[in-house]
Amino acid sequence: MPFVERDTKGLIVAVHNQPRDGVTEELPKGHPEIVAFLGTADEAHGLRAGLADSDLDVVRVIEDLIEALLRRGFIEPADLPSPALKKITQRREMRSRLRGLLGLAGEKGDRPR
Repeated sequence: MPFVERDTKGLIVAVHNQPRDGVTEELPKGHPEIVAFLGTADEAHGLRAGLADSDLDVVRVIEDLIEALLRRGFIEPADLPSPALKKITQRREMRSRLRGLLGLAGEKGDRPR
């Protein structure tokens, strides 16, 4: 049977396979509190994974936005902090090199659409 750890309000905050220091309460596997806790934990894990996956897309959107602002003259490279400008420049160079490599293989662009 699983061992549950509770917070000061009595809500389950962790489920363990074995007892631990201060964690001795056992509940049956199908107990409604365990099912609810694990369902919430699974949903939270899924949401975290979804956010992590979208982080790369958001980074690219921000890069594209900065490039557009620079191209149209709304901001100047000197307006950006030097570490940020360095990273953007490095990524631009890497994308350019990747486009060249993919072009040799017959691919177009540097990211899937």
